[in-house]
Amino acid sequence: MPFWRGKPDGQSSDGSGYCGRALEHSVIDGYALIVLNWSVPAQISLDPYSNIRAYMERLEARLAIRRVREAEGQISW
Repeated sequence: MPFWRGKPDGQSSDGSGYCGRALEHSVIDGYALIVLNWSVPAQISLDPYSNIRAYMERLEARLAIRRVREAEGQISW
């Protein structure tokens, strides 16, 4: 199954993320968050993809992401 389709609910509920790399983040994670946020202006609901929503929430909780959000201000689509 492609990673963007996700796993059945519950298989990644421990926060281990993809490839079981819980504490490792790379520049691609930040970029993935940008691309996934394009779903807002594209009017694509990510609600059916609970694992992707959880991934986005974990990224948004990171200090580096919060600092960038504060520096950039509110995004208006």
